[in-house]
Amino acid sequence: MHDGQLDVTTDLVKGLIREQFPEWSALAVRAVSSHGTVNALFRIGDELVARFPIVPGDPAATRKDLEDEADAAGRAPRDLAVPDAGTHRDRRA
Repeated sequence: MHDGQLDVTTDLVKGLIREQFPEWSALAVRAVSSHGTVNALFRIGDELVARFPIVPGDPAATRKDLEDEADAAGRAPRDLAVPDAGTHRDRRA
């Protein structure tokens, strides 16, 4: 669909969760069908969704987008999904 599009698989997502969020590693992971063209979505358990960009880009810009989305969700008059974890857990913590 896009030049250089990344292939994000369920196995890759499971591995990333196991490595970065071991507390979620027992949760089922399944791909979510989507009509979107720039993100792959995966359900993690019953309450979480992981969104992975499939078009290569600048990680700093992606992180900024997530921060902006979280800020906007916090100001919305209704409860909205808010980014819960960044693209990488800080390994110094």
